[in-house]
Amino acid sequence: MGDVHFNPMDPEFVADPYPTYHRLRAEDPVHHSPLGFWVLTRYEDVVAALRDPRLVKEPIAAFVAARFGAAMPAMGLS
Repeated sequence: MGDVHFNPMDPEFVADPYPTYHRLRAEDPVHHSPLGFWVLTRYEDVVAALRDPRLVKEPIAAFVAARFGAAMPAMGLS
């Protein structure tokens, strides 16, 4: 793992995230954040993680989130 500082709440990152993304891809493409989550910066790694049943508890939910976005509108009967 590289020594890349990644905090998505850091004002510097929010203002311009691209230098950090570049460093992550180059130095630590599968980054474990001290905030307790993993950051995958390469498309191939994301696809592999989503297809690995050991890493995805709900494959259908992961597919829907990857295809349509995590913030799906609630659907129900009115």
